[in-house]
Order: sequence, then C-alpha cells, then structure tokens
Amino acid sequence: MASFTYAPLVSSPIVCNTSHNNEDCLRGEKFSTTVRAKDIDFLNNEKDNSPYLLIALYNGVIQLWNWENNTLIAEFKASETPCRTVSFHCAEPIFASGNDDTIIRIWDYVANTLIAELNDHMDYIRKVKFHPHEHSWLLSCSDDQTLRLWDFKMRACLLVFASHNHYVMDFDLSPVDKYSLVSGGLDQVNIVWKYSANRVAPVLELHSHKNGVNCVKYSPHSSDFVSGADDALVAFHTLTDTKNDTKKYVVKELVGHSHNVTSAVFHSLFPNILLTTAEDGTIRVWDLYNNKSVAYSVKYGRAWKIVSCPQNPNLFAIAHDSGTMMFYFKDFTNTSLKEIPFTIANTQRKDIPRTQTKFWKNSGFWCLMVGLMLICAGCAGVVKAAPKNMLEFPWFVFLILGIPFSFFLLSLIGFGIVTLLVKLWGKITRK
Repeated sequence: MASFTYAPLVSSPIVCNTSHNNEDCLRGEKFSTTVRAKDIDFLNNEKDNSPYLLIALYNGVIQLWNWENNTLIAEFKASETPCRTVSFHCAEPIFASGNDDTIIRIWDYVANTLIAELNDHMDYIRKVKFHPHEHSWLLSCSDDQTLRLWDFKMRACLLVFASHNHYVMDFDLSPVDKYSLVSGGLDQVNIVWKYSANRVAPVLELHSHKNGVNCVKYSPHSSDFVSGADDALVAFHTLTDTKNDTKKYVVKELVGHSHNVTSAVFHSLFPNILLTTAEDGTIRVWDLYNNKSVAYSVKYGRAWKIVSCPQNPNLFAIAHDSGTMMFYFKDFTNTSLKEIPFTIANTQRKDIPRTQTKFWKNSGFWCLMVGLMLICAGCAGVVKAAPKNMLEFPWFVFLILGIPFSFFLLSLIGFGIVTLLVKLWGKITRK
C-alpha cells in the first residue's frame, strides 16, 4: 500500500459557510452565521465533470456549491422541515432530496426546478440514493421502518423492504452485486437484501451492535462493509469462507469513538483506510489491516456525514453542526497512527437486547401494571367497606365484575395516553 499522511484540517481548509452571503465562504476561516448541515454529496456524473457539492441543511434549504472556487450556485427549498439527505444522479442533471415532511423530491439543478415528488413514506426520510446501473431507479429509507425502491420517472413505488422493526437510518448499495444492498436501523440490526424490479428478500440479519445502527458503508471493491452505531462502536464485517464451502461475515469491533457513530467512508484507492465521524466531534481514521487509528477534532460540533470526492480520492467533505468543510490527505505514514483494540464478535449472537423495541421499556406497560394494582386494591377496599347485604347476589356479581372492568378500562386509557406521549417525545428528540 502506498503511504500517505493525513493533514488534519490543515493548510487552508475549504469552509463552506451555509449562510446566504456568498462572500462569507472563504478558505481557512470559520463563520458563526452557519446552519447545521445533515448531508452532503459530490457530483459524480458520466456527462458532467463540474466540481459541484450538494449540502442538505437542517432549516430545509438545499445548497449547490462549486467547491473549487467556493461559490454558491443555487438554493432549493420546498419545505420548512429539516432536509436530511441529498443525492446526485449519475447520468442526468438532477438530484433527489428527502425531508421530515415525508416527501422525496427530484430537482433539475440546471433549470433550478422541481420535477417530481414521491410521497409514499409515512415518516422522516433518512436517505435517498439513485441506482448506479438502473438510471430510473431511486432507493430510500425512512423512520416508517421501511426501505423503498422507486421508478422516479413513472412516479411509482416498485418495492417495499419491510424487515426492520425500528427506524431505518441508512443503507448502501453493493459495489459487486448491483441488485444487493445492506441496511441498518435502530433495531440494532444490519440486513443484507437481494432485490429486482418486482421482488425483494432479506438474505442475512447481522446483530453486531448493542444499540441502534446509524450508518452502513460497503468497501469499494468487495462485499465487506462497516456499520456505526449508538454504542460508539464501528463494526467491520468481513465475508469469509467456512469449512463447508459457505460464506459468513466475521466482525471486528473498532473501539475509539466516545459517542454515537454517525457516518463512514472508505478511501477509494486504499480499502484498508476507513474514515468515520461521530457525535463526539471527531474524525477517526482507521487502518483496518494494521489495527491502528488516529482521531482528529472537527472543532465545529457534532459531525453528521463524511463523503469522498470522486475527482480527488484524497479530498473529503464533512457536514457538521456549524455547516460544511473540506479537507485532504497528504502522506499517510503508519507512524501517525496509534494501536487500537480490535475484538472478534459473533455476528449471529442472540444475547443483544433490542432496547428500543422491547415492550417492557414502554412506559405504558408500567401504567397498565399500576392500573391492575389499583383494581386489586379497589376491589379489596370496596368489599371490606360494603354492607353485608351488598355481598349477596346480584350485588356481589356487580362488585366482582363491574368495578374491576371499570378499573381495567381506565388503565387501558392511561396506557394509550402514555404510549402516545412516549412516541411523541421520540419524534421530538430525534436527531
């Protein structure tokens, strides 16, 4: 492997200010009048080599930048809700965006117009991505616990991927099988899928994390992939042969981040080099083959997304709490990396509690238990205080059946109210 050195936000990092003032976007300076950026995407088009960068902002605005000369080209906005994802098409002058209003929009960035809306999802859109081979296909994932395959030219949903039981946070398309992808969700599961235009099937479920999965990313030239989660771990899944000529994934747990891992990207030339971001405000660079890593501070808050530039494999961009910035590598020597702990995990282990979805974690369950306790206490108190003649038939039947039934209805109502409040709080506190 050729060696190269990381320059942590060095020289004159390109800082894209996400305010409305183009003159504020300068090299080597950070501005306070910026908006949280949730996603970014470099243009990688077969017919267009323009140095374009899309930025999805939390205020609902999408910005198109020329990253070579730091100029804001255009802004797009169709919703007041946060925009969490953007994706360029690989052959046409269009891009897709997804907002918290549950609508996927297709834009023409040359004509600066909205050309289509897809609205079958029922919750926040977490990611959209155009298929690199089937140019009329678009894939998406959502907090409605599904992924979907669309024919955006026909404005039609072709398939629904429905095996997760919590928010689906991310997915990535396989670089070696054009009809395969991996997804990750807050149910702590990574699922490998096979699909076509009219059929989809989950092939493998991998339980590699103790908390919800936020991101997944394939290695550039293989079926190996990584996932990052709220347990602050990065899990590297390597596809290996077994004694009976079958294949299974073996997992290395990469320990280093101190908070939720938010995104990951491989170096396009060196598949052993992995970059990850997290809510601890750091970029961590991993050498997967030599078991080493080093961390660099973003200094601008939580980092949400990292992507690599197709025109320059050593150039990367990051979306963070204060906007967007770009940085690059020089020589990366092994002496700049520190040893990291690697542990082998069993991908099929069953002892991981799905804390986000277990029924007993729901406050409504405890409300029901309290209601049942009140039933017992109420019945005992009424029977003790009632006159003796009330204990005779039919008053006895009323006491035994009527009062408990009333308490039971009250407990169910309380259960419903608390469950609704828990779900509402979950929506409010989502990242």
